[in-house]
Amino acid sequence: MLVLLLAIIEFAYLGIVTASRSCLPLVINVSTPVHITGPYFASWTIDPSRNRLFFDVNFSDPRLQYLAREIGGTGLIRFGGGGADSLTYGGFGGLPSCDSPQPYEYECLNKSTLDALVALSNYSGNRLIFGLDIVPLGGPPPGPPTGPWDPTAARGVLEYLRDAQAPLFGVELGNERNHHGFTPAQQSACFDALSELLREIWPAPLRPALIGPDADGAGNGPPGEMITYLAQFVQLQGGGGALSAMTHHEYLQVDSTSVLNASYLDHTREIAQAVVSGVRAVSPSLPIWAGEIGPHTGNSAGNGSAGNCSDNKLCGRFGSSIWYADSMSAKARAGYDAYFRQDLVGASYALVNTSIPTLPPPASFVGGFSPSSDYYLLYLWKRLVGARVLDVSTAAGGVEPTTRAYAFCTLSSWQPPSGGGGASPPSVTLILINIDPLATACLAIPSFVPPSASLTYFTLTAGEAGEGVQSWGVRLNGKLLQLTANGTLPDLGGKVVPAGQEGGIFLPPLSVSFVVVPGGGALSAC
Repeated sequence: MLVLLLAIIEFAYLGIVTASRSCLPLVINVSTPVHITGPYFASWTIDPSRNRLFFDVNFSDPRLQYLAREIGGTGLIRFGGGGADSLTYGGFGGLPSCDSPQPYEYECLNKSTLDALVALSNYSGNRLIFGLDIVPLGGPPPGPPTGPWDPTAARGVLEYLRDAQAPLFGVELGNERNHHGFTPAQQSACFDALSELLREIWPAPLRPALIGPDADGAGNGPPGEMITYLAQFVQLQGGGGALSAMTHHEYLQVDSTSVLNASYLDHTREIAQAVVSGVRAVSPSLPIWAGEIGPHTGNSAGNGSAGNCSDNKLCGRFGSSIWYADSMSAKARAGYDAYFRQDLVGASYALVNTSIPTLPPPASFVGGFSPSSDYYLLYLWKRLVGARVLDVSTAAGGVEPTTRAYAFCTLSSWQPPSGGGGASPPSVTLILINIDPLATACLAIPSFVPPSASLTYFTLTAGEAGEGVQSWGVRLNGKLLQLTANGTLPDLGGKVVPAGQEGGIFLPPLSVSFVVVPGGGALSAC
């Protein structure tokens, strides 16, 4: 009986199972992109907080280094978060060392830990953004400043990174200060001091970018206060000036119910549109980044290393990947240039699990480091999705509420499974999400696809169908993804199906699909 059920599921991925309704027309503008993201769009964070396990994880562990590298390069690692504003820096610039354990919530970053972080950045091929403490040297965290920012500690860390030739892309200063009594003017003054420090210690061609202010307030409530803060901060920085990118944070509080609600998922697009509108009113071209973004805050029972999900959060389960795919796609479509997923390790929603969850352990858990379903989604994104974002609609004015569609020019380095090397003809990667837990969805094959072409499917579904969004595991084209016996990633290749055989693009219930569709000579946007 089980074999028969698996066979039926496998046929569904091939598109042989017939949908219960007709295929919706899918219209994609392949003449002009609506936005071009930065080359580092799909990036991730490392949060230096005790409750994100930063001080409990060995970043020199070869298994973690391997998984970080396999995510793929051309991205950025943001070292920052709430913990970055509670750090002291031990042994930098003549400051006392801190090799002994430090008190909880007032941690110390020493040279060996920073060296391991730099090594991870080098090994993975992802450059580093370093979030500096805005109240260093035992200042009054987390409240507002009592005087000018003291750059003494920052100088020591930055000079160390400079002398070590660390792959430093940029620096930030302060995390979510708009919720800790800072005004835009106060944080802007701190940035002015940091900008002067960077000019002093770094030659211009190699000087790290200045990025911020990392304001927060975009979640389930209206983001108006945050947008006002961002706009005022950018304006004080001269519409950008020395600032290379504007950042904000967002946590949508997604759970097993809301992730299946189309209107709820739409919040991330609505926040993005409001942020873009507010920032563009004061700066026409400053890049906008989702500088720290996750499916929930984790400040409850699901936050600890056990990740037991007793508060009904998704906690690294398959349903998180539905939110993740939709959120990244919506931000890119709205005009964002980078998206930093919170975070690599730690909490209960990390890309890489570092301990066995209590209820129950995922089937794919091996040897202390286990990729979550979001890890596999990011892996596929970085190999398929290019920077050019395309407009998607249907003849009816929009896809069904349970079917969400996005389109990007395919990454030029992607090779179809039958490819023989060299440059591939232009193609489009569709990101298609079916949040209906019961029904297969169908979209019509776009009109620009040649009749003789083949489509390549990468369809992610729950590891255990009966667990739905709460499943710890994930399947790719019907195959459960597990690390091999020696800890390496499984085969993550696509499934090739002739377009003429399909009659449509079929999406299984509760699924995220990357579908690469060739375009012949019609894709001038790509």
